[in-house]
Amino acid sequence: MKSAKSLISFLFTVVLLSLSSTYSQQSKSTTDVANSERRVALVIGNSAYEAGPLKNPVNDASDMAHALRELGFDVIEKENVRQNDMKRAIREFGDNTKNSGVALFYYAGHAVQVNGENYLIPVGATIEKEEEVEYESVDVGFVLAQLANSGSRINIVILDACRNNPFARSFRSETRGLALINAPSGTLMAYATAPGSVASDGSERNGLYTQELLKNLRTPAIDVEEVFKRVRVSVRERTQGKQTPWESSSLVGSFYFKPPSEHVFSQPASQVLFEEHFNNNNRGWLEFSNDNAQFAVTDGGLIIDSKLGGWWVASKPIAINQQEDFKVECKVTKVSGVNNFGYGLIWGLRDNKNYFYYAISADGKFTVTRVQEGIVTRVIPWAIPNSINRFTASNKLTLEKKGTDIQFFLNDSFVGRIPFEQFFGGNVGFTVWGTQKIIFDDLVVTTQKHSQ
Repeated sequence: MKSAKSLISFLFTVVLLSLSSTYSQQSKSTTDVANSERRVALVIGNSAYEAGPLKNPVNDASDMAHALRELGFDVIEKENVRQNDMKRAIREFGDNTKNSGVALFYYAGHAVQVNGENYLIPVGATIEKEEEVEYESVDVGFVLAQLANSGSRINIVILDACRNNPFARSFRSETRGLALINAPSGTLMAYATAPGSVASDGSERNGLYTQELLKNLRTPAIDVEEVFKRVRVSVRERTQGKQTPWESSSLVGSFYFKPPSEHVFSQPASQVLFEEHFNNNNRGWLEFSNDNAQFAVTDGGLIIDSKLGGWWVASKPIAINQQEDFKVECKVTKVSGVNNFGYGLIWGLRDNKNYFYYAISADGKFTVTRVQEGIVTRVIPWAIPNSINRFTASNKLTLEKKGTDIQFFLNDSFVGRIPFEQFFGGNVGFTVWGTQKIIFDDLVVTTQKHSQ
């Protein structure tokens, strides 16, 4: 009897292990399929309206396109487009979604509803009467029709478009915001605010809705519906309940913008080329200025203390292969000085007539500048970061070459990008100008080699 019980127990354990292994393999297989799916997106931002121009949509679209590319999407990006160009881009998007796993449409700009239908307003639209909307704009149904033929497992439509209607005085109805569209099968429809409500364009670089969406897209292992739930909670809290994002979903599968597996997208192997933490004073830094200044190394920082107006640099030659992706980052702390002068990273330094620099100022602005043969060109003019709250007395500055772009980050938040240009020279370091006392620390240069 005891032997029979032992045999039954053994067989039960074998069955459990078999089921567990089968489930694990199935789960892994499902995850692998989801992770390897082709992702395509169309991102449109319209700001330059004659009636009711908007501040943020072009910024929103640019930053959203950047984030989606980081997350493995093939992105079509359009800014300030007219009706025919919008429709052409949507058709191109529809063609690109064939045989894709995930298709995403993002729109920021003006949109209106008429008789329960939602219309995206192109730049250049002339609308004097409500009846003209369908002829001057783009029906959201046109986007959904393209997605219906795509065969994608997951379709996502994001409308950050519920601004005040600039043509409201020409409309008979007093309907505000957009109408709720029941999401077709396999689709998630996301709105910046609840049906019939209006969202603010915002006073910072991004509209509030897109600002929160950008934060949550990059959170790993969060299912798409949880991403939008978190955005909704954050926007409600920040507006004291005045704006509530809304979704309509008929998804039947899971999707992660940033999947749980760390091996979803081939990550480049990083190699540290250079580190400097200023724990000694024997590293051979080249220091020069066009006026008297004090350079001093303390435990954990290089102090540049400029007493008079001028320009100061501490740099060091670092062998960066400009054909590969690379990253340069450092910490910067302002001790004293006026606000409207800059300090930051300098790179590509050959002499005092040829260099690039990425700088911030204490009043919360940043700039990227090329100096060639003494001619100064601000490739990114002095600009306010996405959120002024990102700026503090101590900051992390990062520049990162990715493919054909060089991107800039303040405290790990993206603030801008430019096409990559070959360096003039091989020195990397720090720059200060004006009457400032600045501490630089933790300069780290890494290169990133993509596996074949």
